[in-house]
Amino acid sequence: MIYSLLIKNPNPIKIRSPRKKHIRRDSTAINFGHLLLVNKQIRTEASSLYYSSNTFVIGNGRWGSTTYTNIHALKAFTSRVPARGLSQITKLHVEVHLRGRGAFWVLGDVNDASALQTISRALVKHFKGLEELQYHLVPTSGEWGLHRLNWEEGTHELTKMVRTVLKHKSLEKNLKEVHGLGDEGKVYLQAAFDMVLNANPEFGKILRRTVKSLCRC
Repeated sequence: MIYSLLIKNPNPIKIRSPRKKHIRRDSTAINFGHLLLVNKQIRTEASSLYYSSNTFVIGNGRWGSTTYTNIHALKAFTSRVPARGLSQITKLHVEVHLRGRGAFWVLGDVNDASALQTISRALVKHFKGLEELQYHLVPTSGEWGLHRLNWEEGTHELTKMVRTVLKHKSLEKNLKEVHGLGDEGKVYLQAAFDMVLNANPEFGKILRRTVKSLCRC
């Protein structure tokens, strides 16, 4: 389809909290919006192509942020996009925002962990057409809350997040690959993947044990 050139984004689309109305949206969103106004047939075809051909990014960043992916944005996205559209998304990245400094980066606190479980529940509820899922570690500035997670607690939360998705029947049919990407905190996610595979070796068909580095050097 010719109009696929207008709505297929060359970069992953990050789901962030909506900006104020007077701020101009990116050209991809504008082109997509214009296509939906042509007629019902093109609206149906364009919507299906938009969700199935693009990669979307969600995450546990600061609530309400227009810069980082976050739970507020995810809830707005899943409430506004029809269930059919959500189920047509095949590629999704989950940004796991880490806190720290220097060479020391960790998951953060119990609020960060709770956000990851919210994401996991959203995955199995809404994104049933997923074929590829990537966990992307993202260093983020910010202070820890009252209950800072230690290494064991953080690894447990990451493990639970990954296992929730892999064990859920609603994703079993289509999901072909789950992998990780990141530099800071890389060993952290690697440990979680190892724990999942040690307990459930059958997931080795989908879960890639090695967490790839972002470094292109």
